[in-house]
Amino acid sequence: MKTMSLLLVLVAFVTVGPAVSRADQIDLAKALVGRWEGQIARGQMDKGWDYDRTLVIDQVREQGGKWIVERARWGVTGRQLAPVEVRLEVDGDQPTLDFDIHAGGVQNSATLRLTKEGVLAGILHLARVGFKNDNMRPMTLKKVE
Repeated sequence: MKTMSLLLVLVAFVTVGPAVSRADQIDLAKALVGRWEGQIARGQMDKGWDYDRTLVIDQVREQGGKWIVERARWGVTGRQLAPVEVRLEVDGDQPTLDFDIHAGGVQNSATLRLTKEGVLAGILHLARVGFKNDNMRPMTLKKVE
């Protein structure tokens, strides 16, 4: 009876295979490297803002089982982009990018998750913006090249 149970477990493992997350199945370098463009959500108290944003990821590599974003740039679409240090976390099936944005003496931050649809979606946290909880802006970026 014990042999039969062991055989069933072995057959199930071979048939189903070990659990592998989506992040392990995709090449993150191929998925993330490129130019991403989109918009941040409008705020209640905004005046004269440009909502279009661009993130360019130049290089991603795997080192010792961990993914690293080597070079990336961020900014307003159509303007000069500033270098950003992106932290890449792979936990489960959706990789997450976090980075700080230094502008005009203020440090803002962004958190983006690569969705199953291939879009970077998340939040831009603005350190010194106005009304109530208006400083947490949803944003979505789509890969354009």
